[in-house]
Amino acid sequence: MRKGEIKISGSSADRVVGLRWLAYTEWGKADNMRAVICVHGMTRNGHDFDRFAEELGKNHRLISVDLSERRASNWLREVSSHRTKIE
Repeated sequence: MRKGEIKISGSSADRVVGLRWLAYTEWGKADNMRAVICVHGMTRNGHDFDRFAEELGKNHRLISVDLSERRASNWLREVSSHRTKIE
């Protein structure tokens, strides 16, 4: 298991209201082409996939991302950024 951060900079960071990084945890070999990316639900965090990742990580590369304001990920500057647009 490895931990890291995905840095967001420039105009991309401005579009997400000041978000600068997302934390992630990674299992398996970094060069494994069989990759799975796991993203948690709105009120959860990347640890939701720990047990799943331990098993799947034996034969796959698995990356579990923490969305904004979860665990080590950066917080948004404006609460209104959490709103989901419904049309």
